[in-house]
Amino acid sequence: MEIIKVGLAAYGMSGQVFHAPFISTNPHFELCKIVERSKELSKERYPDATIVRSFEELIKDPAIELIVVNTPDSTHYEYARLALEAGKHVIVEKPFTSTTEEGEELIALAAEKGLMLSVYQNRRWDADFQTVQEIISKGLLGRLVEYESTFARYRNFIKPNTWKETGESGGGLTYNLGSHLIDQAIRLFGMPEAVFADIATMRTHGKVDDYFMIRFLRPSLAPDVRVMLKASYLMREAEPRFVLHGTLGSYVKHGVDKQEAALLRGEMPDQPHWGEETEEERAANTKTDLPPVTEETPAFKDIHITNVNCKGSGRAMFFNGLPEMPIRNITVKNVVITNAAEGAVISQADGVTLDNIYIETQSNGPTLQMKNAKNIRIDGKLHKQVDAQGTNLTLK
Repeated sequence: MEIIKVGLAAYGMSGQVFHAPFISTNPHFELCKIVERSKELSKERYPDATIVRSFEELIKDPAIELIVVNTPDSTHYEYARLALEAGKHVIVEKPFTSTTEEGEELIALAAEKGLMLSVYQNRRWDADFQTVQEIISKGLLGRLVEYESTFARYRNFIKPNTWKETGESGGGLTYNLGSHLIDQAIRLFGMPEAVFADIATMRTHGKVDDYFMIRFLRPSLAPDVRVMLKASYLMREAEPRFVLHGTLGSYVKHGVDKQEAALLRGEMPDQPHWGEETEEERAANTKTDLPPVTEETPAFKDIHITNVNCKGSGRAMFFNGLPEMPIRNITVKNVVITNAAEGAVISQADGVTLDNIYIETQSNGPTLQMKNAKNIRIDGKLHKQVDAQGTNLTLK
């Protein structure tokens, strides 16, 4: 097994909590060197890692293959560029860079040198976000209409002695927590056609933004879903972490993912049941509102559909999702489809069984995508047959 030798650019909170524990417990990585400019905090937990005093010393080591840039925001571009020029693969803590131009330059440099360059988006693996992904992918709420994602914080004073509050080296809530919420929303819904954002500094004597509300307008993968992202440092009573509304119900998740708190306590991610909530926590933090689904099998009989004439890549049948209802063991019988033209796609969804299907085709015929069908009779030609696992398929 190939082991990647890793150098960590800093051992502040992000190094101690979000990077070193995961690198050290992954058998594919070896944490070889850590930059600590004056202290030796890492020695107790990672005695096999060598402490170096500068980033330049770190990237000069020919044995180091991967550099993790987890330094203050304003240094990301410069340190990532130096590491790439030294021939190292690079992972950059979010936010990637301060400007789009800097990010595009680094991407081009990595491509030119044939090196990997990535951004550390660890909250893609938060348990609550993983749950949200599953709920949406399985259509458990029906057609999703609204998605709201919130990071609630309460700190009504300006924390001293930190670059995150001065704005001198980056900082601000939008770059800090907004990077996570935006990344998660893009993963779910794609890039928006446009964005509306309300970004403000709410706290007395604040120097960086500590509030934002961002709306995605017509995201590419789900243009009709209303997407709102929000965070604030003045949210004493926390709003839910996630709120999803669909045509069949809602999902509300309170609280935050457990991994960060566990890491702050010194726990390591190779422990059993890492990041899982207990049954009691799930009951307290999660609310769902879904209609009951019976185990009975509804039957739709004697359907007659005529003039199916969908050109291009359009779908000719509604078996890919019956409107406004969950698909559970539905049987569709005695279907007659006439004038099915070339370019039409006749398909079905999980949980739908087709029985006794007659298809009369035109020209070169439609494309069939049937995985749970029987007694299919075709009068004419098929353009092509994809994933058709039906029984008793007859071509006249």
